[in-house]
Amino acid sequence: MPTAPPRQCDRCRRTFTGSRCPCRKAWEGSTRTGQTSGTNSRRWRRLRERILQESPLCSTCQRELATVLDHRVPVAEGGAMWSESNLQGLCRSCSDRKTQEEAQRGRRRRR
Repeated sequence: MPTAPPRQCDRCRRTFTGSRCPCRKAWEGSTRTGQTSGTNSRRWRRLRERILQESPLCSTCQRELATVLDHRVPVAEGGAMWSESNLQGLCRSCSDRKTQEEAQRGRRRRR
């Protein structure tokens, strides 16, 4: 059976023969979300709508309208995905700032 010719990765410039370069994660570029545990499920959308209606202001700055539902303790750091006590409404700027801080902690965390 013939094999495909090697291709060059756009990111690391190495050649590879499979469907993706080893420098890329298997899930990278995926648009699929789990309907039972993902944040695109009907259950999540209803929970988000209810929490943002109950407390319409940003939990951090208390000035802007909350548009993003955020986990107080990130799921990656052991926070509960569906626990209402772990959810808060944030404005976009506060959410972006918090996400950047969490990403920096995640890069420093041992795997």
